[in-house]
Amino acid sequence: MILFVLLYIAFYYFRYSTRKRIAFIASLVSLFIAIVSVIFAFVQFSDFTSDRPAIVFSEEIAIRSEPNDRSQEVFTLHEGTKVNVLDELNEFQKIKIADGKTGWVPKESIRVLKDF
Repeated sequence: MILFVLLYIAFYYFRYSTRKRIAFIASLVSLFIAIVSVIFAFVQFSDFTSDRPAIVFSEEIAIRSEPNDRSQEVFTLHEGTKVNVLDELNEFQKIKIADGKTGWVPKESIRVLKDF
């Protein structure tokens, strides 16, 4: 963006049309590059925030279909399994494992790796 501003100021102060044309085109190119950079940074940031890996710390935990203790058990996970946290509700977290299965697990059973 600074390059865009400097080139646009140069365009304003140049006397010859060739220099003006070069400064104007270079300023537009630098503006385009700045916009593309901001878009890539936003996509990278959204990917970073959506990826929340966690590890199961309980020896064996029953994964539930709903975020309560009375819901149906969908499957079981063992200690050390890597999961991805999708959502949180009260004292439960919705997780997804590598094969695509999802379910709800108590918060104290897993630890999020990127906890910042």
